[in-house]
Amino acid sequence: MTEAEIVDISPPSEPIALARDMV
Repeated sequence: MTEAEIVDISPPSEPIALARDMV
């Protein structure tokens, strides 16, 4: 599962998005 897919499935959560980007 790619980051894009995770973001697509999950609701737009800025903290999570930032965490994914940092990882």
